[in-house]
Amino acid sequence: LLSEKLMNACMQFDEESLTPTYKLMVGIPGVSNALQIAGKLGLNEYILTKAKESISQEQSCFENVLRQAQYTKAEVECEKERIQNEQKTLEEERKQVESLRKRVEEKQLRLENNAKAETNRIISNMIAHANDLIDELKETVKAGDEEALRKARMLRSQLENTQHENDERICPAYANFLPKKATVGQRIIVKSLEAEGELLSLPDKKGLYKVRVGNANLMLKPSDLALPITTKTETKPKRFTQTSPIATADTPESREIKVMGCSIPEAIEVLEPYFLSAPSGTIIRIVHGKGTGALGKGIQSHLKSRSDIASFRYGGYGEGESGVTIAVKK
Repeated sequence: LLSEKLMNACMQFDEESLTPTYKLMVGIPGVSNALQIAGKLGLNEYILTKAKESISQEQSCFENVLRQAQYTKAEVECEKERIQNEQKTLEEERKQVESLRKRVEEKQLRLENNAKAETNRIISNMIAHANDLIDELKETVKAGDEEALRKARMLRSQLENTQHENDERICPAYANFLPKKATVGQRIIVKSLEAEGELLSLPDKKGLYKVRVGNANLMLKPSDLALPITTKTETKPKRFTQTSPIATADTPESREIKVMGCSIPEAIEVLEPYFLSAPSGTIIRIVHGKGTGALGKGIQSHLKSRSDIASFRYGGYGEGESGVTIAVKK
């Protein structure tokens, strides 16, 4: 009797090796492998032939159909197992990639925190050094003589030099990436890799930018991108109080002082005697060179604090431009 609660099933059998596979095949009945097993075990060929002749053609065809169904079912099961193994492998690879992404993010966070800690350390050292200079400056001012005044100005210039040096040290290594101004072909910094690359395409539908780093093409978020800082070789001064005329033959007196290669305190120490001895109206031409611009800025910051300097400016065209500062004694 048939029942809806029952289903055909059989155990898979390997006819080549004559061994069971111990795999249950649900949905199809099993076939008899008695004659094949008997033949491989050495049963007389005459007996096998007579046994096969006793099987009706209809039953033989049915056995062949069942056997083919088993083969097909076995192939499907093998393919299903292969797909499951591939899915398992892909899932493991996905987990590895996710773990790698988390490690990269953690490394980037540590780098950012280390950078902040280093910046705070630099600022703390700068403040401590500045406080030491200020204390020494207060003690020097109490003396009140000309030597004390010269030393006070030197200490003040050291304080200004400390400020300039630390401003440059804590300057970021790159500028913020601006998506609205992004152009294909521009140089890009990949922050997570700390490497420079080239922008190959604007964002896709997912908001990812295609960037070439070395021989690799990467799809990156805008938060992982930055712009390299370009150094300008020449800047326009903005801190002088007023401009002075170019020196001419009618100028009462002019002096030229070269301080190229000096630090800011060394340059100011060289300049101080000239400032003190120069008569009113003297044009003092200070040659400091362009370089990074730090020495010129430090000298002009010092000039700005002096009450005996009427005006100062960078040189104009033909005067040395930003490599020269021209000051006029009051």
